[in-house]
Amino acid sequence: MSHSYVSRRCVSLQVVPQQLTLQFPLPTMMQLGNTVGSGLILGKQHYAELVGWGSAVGGLFDVDVRYAIALGQPNWVRPETFQARQEAYTTRVHWLKLVQKLTLNPVPLRRAFGIFYYLEKYFGIQAAQQVPDEVLGQLVGVLPETIAIARKSRNLAPASQPLSTLQPALSQQS
Repeated sequence: MSHSYVSRRCVSLQVVPQQLTLQFPLPTMMQLGNTVGSGLILGKQHYAELVGWGSAVGGLFDVDVRYAIALGQPNWVRPETFQARQEAYTTRVHWLKLVQKLTLNPVPLRRAFGIFYYLEKYFGIQAAQQVPDEVLGQLVGVLPETIAIARKSRNLAPASQPLSTLQPALSQQS
């Protein structure tokens, strides 16, 4: 049976700032290690996802990843048992629901403040400073200008690397 929804594009990208090379789509599901304060922001075509420690990454979850930004010092574990895979999936859903709570707020500026709060709380202030406004906007569904207003009011320096420098070229997988 053919799965037409699975992308045939292959994206090779550098996860910044640690320069960890990943190939998406990952053919099998992996798990971010349980190091508290580590994670990824995975950029998709129209939105981004926050993936924290212990979460499942790859497989059918992430066939459409266009860029990734490392938060903290992510490491990889291959979940060997069914229970370990279930826990990784459950943890991924937990992180998705955490950000979804922010997106339910109808006030864009509150969503912008909320994503800074979560990044600082779970990943540290450096994570909040390094992520470009465009990416944070994609996480919570607001314009980059709204993120910039929230960033300025929190006295955070602008991100040093714009999104355009993070997006790799797409190449066709043969």
